[in-house]
Amino acid sequence: MKATELNTEYLLYDENCPLCAWYTRAFVKFGFIQGQARLSYQKAIKDDWLIFDRERAKSEIALVADGESPLYGVDSMLKVISKKWNIISYICRFLPIYWFLQLLYRFISFNRKIIAPTVCGDSCSCTPQFSLFWRATFIAFCGLVTYFMVGSYFNNELDTFLKHEYFSFEFVLFIGQLVFQTVVFKLLKQRDLFTYLGHVAFLSLLGALALGGAELGLSVLESFNLELGLLPAFVFGAVVTLMFVEHSRRVKLLGMSTWLTVSLIAFRMIIYPFVFNY
Repeated sequence: MKATELNTEYLLYDENCPLCAWYTRAFVKFGFIQGQARLSYQKAIKDDWLIFDRERAKSEIALVADGESPLYGVDSMLKVISKKWNIISYICRFLPIYWFLQLLYRFISFNRKIIAPTVCGDSCSCTPQFSLFWRATFIAFCGLVTYFMVGSYFNNELDTFLKHEYFSFEFVLFIGQLVFQTVVFKLLKQRDLFTYLGHVAFLSLLGALALGGAELGLSVLESFNLELGLLPAFVFGAVVTLMFVEHSRRVKLLGMSTWLTVSLIAFRMIIYPFVFNY
């Protein structure tokens, strides 16, 4: 039985994308769409009855309705949201907001395989086309957040361990890390450099967010006049260790050399003596 015989509207998602699977399940859970209206792209392309732009649907989630032109990306999301929250859909179509949502959607969509990596073997038919602009924008965003949040943690929580009175070199370290890993990447003759650099940048972002949350928690403890001692340094070490573990996991998922994790650790070991007093 064809899909269109069962339902008249389908929201297509990438079954190999944990992020896509999560938010489309949320749409079903909270009643925006019916369960049978959630259909994977991988199954949809096998159904000749469903007419949609297969290339565009790889990077912009498609809403395919019987007798209507398919909607993609932000338009499909707003159509789904309007089923329960019509006022929000109406507000989001205000041009400046709509323009921002378009940029935000592309920013996330073209980097979703970096944000939520997965192994999908030969069924990665819904992987979005690579965009150097959006990958570079993603890496720059990760670097900017890392600069502010890690710099804040260093200066507020690790100031007694710093070689310099005020630390403001995190962005330099971020760029240095990317350059160092690029050299190693080339020496190891790996493929898909910008995918790998996206993962390295995103791990820095995750580490920065973890330190930002830790700084908030440590501030609460300090407000009770508790002596923190080496706790901030221990937290920093734990976050860096978890970053190495996650880097190793992602490298294995990508089928790349484990020496990339070794080189990442080596870079930190080389650079930290210039940052901290031991």
